[in-house]
Amino acid sequence: MTDRLFIETHLTRETQPEEKPCDCGCGALREGARKAGDILRELVPAATAAGLIVEDGHPRLISVATDSGIVWTEDDQDRGPFDYERIGGADAALHQALRVSTDPEALSAAGWIHLRNDQGIDAYAIEFPPPLPKQ
Repeated sequence: MTDRLFIETHLTRETQPEEKPCDCGCGALREGARKAGDILRELVPAATAAGLIVEDGHPRLISVATDSGIVWTEDDQDRGPFDYERIGGADAALHQALRVSTDPEALSAAGWIHLRNDQGIDAYAIEFPPPLPKQ
């Protein structure tokens, strides 16, 4: 029994190819989405996703989605709970990710959904991964 266990665990591991991390930039894009989600959840705890536009490599958040609807990020006190500092922090996390990659395949692999429009604007929807557990 011990020999069989050794063979199953060690030989199987050796015959399967090692999974190497992707170098397309999708990891950085996922991390940027996670950081932005963590920042935005400070203001909208139920935030699940965001809508953004990208102009000249700079993202600008335009909305945050929850299970119950959309919260707009415009600077209008009646439209949402956002302030420049937190929106700027979320934008900075996304900008840092976009500095690693703007490749459409990497964006897609990271879960950034390109939103087609007639204005020629690069717009995306990103779903926030679940927050990391508090330590």
